[in-house]
Amino acid sequence: MQRREWWLPARHDLSAIIGMQSPSAGLLAVGLLVVYLVLGLTGSGVTSPGSYVLAMALLGVSGLLVLIAPGERMDWRATAVATVLPSAAMLVGAVATEERPGMAHATLTGGVVTVLAFICVRGRLGSAWAGFLLSVAVTVFAAQIGGPNPALVAAVMPNTAVLLLATFFEVMVRPRAEQIHALRRQTERQVVAQAAAQGAMEVRERQLTYLEQRARPLLEQIALGGALDPPRIAECGLVEAALRDRIRAPGLELLDIAAEVWAARARGARVVLLDDLRATDDEVAARLQLLRAETVAALGRAGAGDGVTVRLLPPGRDLLATLSVVDDDGQRRREFDLTGAIRA
Repeated sequence: MQRREWWLPARHDLSAIIGMQSPSAGLLAVGLLVVYLVLGLTGSGVTSPGSYVLAMALLGVSGLLVLIAPGERMDWRATAVATVLPSAAMLVGAVATEERPGMAHATLTGGVVTVLAFICVRGRLGSAWAGFLLSVAVTVFAAQIGGPNPALVAAVMPNTAVLLLATFFEVMVRPRAEQIHALRRQTERQVVAQAAAQGAMEVRERQLTYLEQRARPLLEQIALGGALDPPRIAECGLVEAALRDRIRAPGLELLDIAAEVWAARARGARVVLLDDLRATDDEVAARLQLLRAETVAALGRAGAGDGVTVRLLPPGRDLLATLSVVDDDGQRRREFDLTGAIRA
């Protein structure tokens, strides 16, 4: 099963290495946005609180897209929107701030470059720089249209250093991140292969133990050349049928069912076990509990000439299993739905 972070499939990219796909990253982003908003509103420089809040909301939407956009390299549609929104926030924020320098300028430009830096980390280096240049152009344009505001323009330019650091981080660390994920996938494949080999070995050991207990004494007697009496011949038939069950119905290879099957066949009943599901996980085993109890009960009542057929159905059916019984009272069939309950 594919691992998921939040409600989305995990991405095997640089953002996974620095924790951008974890719920804590979302909490950190919300906390950072709230800090920017509080510092801007409580500090000096905001002339229109509503417009300033709108500017921060635009940055929040852009940051959310950066966190949840699919693709190991950020989806191009989300990239386009997330790249343009910071410039829109700068335009709205320029209207909301005054010429006198204050915290509003620092928080607004800081929020813009933070979003653009993480767009860079998501593998969209060119888009991040295009967004930064666009935000600079928008800031200069707004300063010219709305009146000279050199403080806001001056607050934008130092953010070039932040984007340069993000660029260096992306260029240097992304190849290492890809190598790390490649090694992780290789390790996962090795673990799965080892688990499969271990499971096969356990099945082999279990089958050998059964053969040692049931079949070997009969084979040794046959090898000695002695005549087999009727009870021994009947036992040979029971062992052969049990071996067939273990191959055809591994999902029904349970001690209580096996014991009742052996006893029912010894009484002359015809028992057929089929497993077309071939699922061995614990969740499926839990859904088989009622079928297991009903099968044991039916086998316990089966006598000479009766027939009991148990089948686990293939995946994709609307039923999990069926149990058919043929005796002196006629033929009865029980169906078990996908939850393991008896269908009425």
